[in-house]
Amino acid sequence: MFSFDYTEREILFALRTSTRKDSIAALEAVKCPGEPLMVETVERLIQKLSRMRDSEFEVADKQVPE
Repeated sequence: MFSFDYTEREILFALRTSTRKDSIAALEAVKCPGEPLMVETVERLIQKLSRMRDSEFEVADKQVPE
């Protein structure tokens, strides 16, 4: 089962997207020059979302990070 850490949840909330596809598209448009940690987090999140199915995203998006 997929889950998101606190930072990933905050990013997804800020995007205000409701689908996995829209979230990936929004993340791919994010530009973070000079912010290597943010770039790494966004890239990791895109990879995670790409491996998920839409049904997994719907469930995982509501999970509380452990």
